[in-house]
Amino acid sequence: MKWPSRPESHSNSTHQRAVPPSRLLAMLVMIVATSLLLSACVPPKKRAVEAFPNLDTAKTSMFDHRNEILALLPADSIVEHYGSPDRKRTVFKCNDEETLFRWPSTSSTTVTSETDLWAHAHQVEQEWGSRPEWSLEWDETAAGTTNLFMKHENGMSLNMFIHNDTHLLRIAGFTACFPIPNYNRLSEY
Repeated sequence: MKWPSRPESHSNSTHQRAVPPSRLLAMLVMIVATSLLLSACVPPKKRAVEAFPNLDTAKTSMFDHRNEILALLPADSIVEHYGSPDRKRTVFKCNDEETLFRWPSTSSTTVTSETDLWAHAHQVEQEWGSRPEWSLEWDETAAGTTNLFMKHENGMSLNMFIHNDTHLLRIAGFTACFPIPNYNRLSEY
């Protein structure tokens, strides 16, 4: 839309007319209203919340959930399992103030060739999908690995990577947020 041009003045005078106060007030109200409407369109930044009082309780919760997933496998199907809560890792911050953190976890479970990891993943989906505190979503990586992403309302996330061709189930994720007193960014926790 082309805005109409300002009519040229017929006089050579540099005198300008004053804007009436009522018009100034109307313009000010319009600017404030527009600002408020625009700010309502911007989603608020989600604030990290402390879900656990410390790292140990956050790890315990994560590994309890991971073990619950593994318990759905047939008992004699696990050949090998790696992944320990004792392993130290670099933590990731949950907030800009660096007062709350997430601890990353990975585990690998090799299963027998007779084990159907797809059936296992669908069993997890059925059981966990009915829990209102969890949201689940299927995804496929660029490399073709299918995964089931599970997120708890407290911020914990678990991701099941299914490698049927190698009979490998990887479970990776992050704990929910927890504080670390005297945090040192060069340390592992």
